[in-house]
Amino acid sequence: MTVPSVLKLSLRIRQTIIRASQPSFIPDCIMRIILVRHGEPKVDQQRWIGHKGFMAFMDAYRDAGLTPESAPPDHLAELTRGMTRVFTSELPRSIDSARALVPDAEFISDEVFTEAPLAPPRIPGLRLKVPGWAVVSRVAWHGGYSPRIENFRQARRRAQKALHILLDAAAEDGAAVLVGHGYFNAILGRMLRLKGFARTGSHRAEFWNTVIYDRPTAAASVTRAGRRSAGRPGQNDDAAPLHSLRVFLGFRRQSA
Repeated sequence: MTVPSVLKLSLRIRQTIIRASQPSFIPDCIMRIILVRHGEPKVDQQRWIGHKGFMAFMDAYRDAGLTPESAPPDHLAELTRGMTRVFTSELPRSIDSARALVPDAEFISDEVFTEAPLAPPRIPGLRLKVPGWAVVSRVAWHGGYSPRIENFRQARRRAQKALHILLDAAAEDGAAVLVGHGYFNAILGRMLRLKGFARTGSHRAEFWNTVIYDRPTAAASVTRAGRRSAGRPGQNDDAAPLHSLRVFLGFRRQSA
C-alpha cells in the first residue's frame, strides 16, 4: 500500500471515529455550533453600590468559579452528550461550567472567548444594584467609553477570530461547543447568522442559556472563502451594537 493510500485510509478511519462519537441527534448533513452561557458563579452581590463598588464586584466576579448549586440542566447535558472537546474562555466560571457539563471531554481554554469587558462611568452620588451598573456600563461601552479596556470594534475583531476557531472545529467534528459568556456569545451568534446559520433559541441573560446554530454541510466548503467577508463592514453593521445591547438588558435579572 502506498503512502498516499495509507494517509487516505487514516483520514477515513479518523472521520469514522469522529462521526461515531457525535451525538446521534446531529445529522451528518448539518454543521452545528452550540453557544452556552456559563452557570452561576460563586460571588456575593451587594445591594446598593457606587461605581467603585461595582469595579470591586467585577474583580471578584472575574475570579469566581461555579457555585456547587448551579448544575447544568438535563436537556443541555443531553444536547452535548458525546462531545469530545469543549471550548471555554480562560475564566474560572467558564472552565468550571464546562467541566460540570461534559466532564470527560477535552477542554480548550482560550482568552479569545472571554467576555466583552465593562468599566463603570464615574457618576458621583449614583448608587445602583449590580444589574443596574452592568446596564449603565454596557450602554457607556457602546457609546465609546472604554478606559483601558477593549472597545467594541476590538471585541468584534476578537469575535471574528473566535468564530474561525469554532467553524474549523465544527467542520472537522460536525459540531462545536463553546461554554462562554452571554454578551460575547450574542456577538458570535449574530456573525453566525450572517454566515447562513439557522438559530434555535435566543440569547438571554440567564445562566446556562443555550443557543444552537445549524447550517447544511454543503455550505461548509465555502467557509474559508467566506471568512474574508465575515467581518467586512456592511449596511447592517450599525445595528450590531443595538442588537447585542437588547440581549444584555436582560442583565436586570441576572449578572453577566
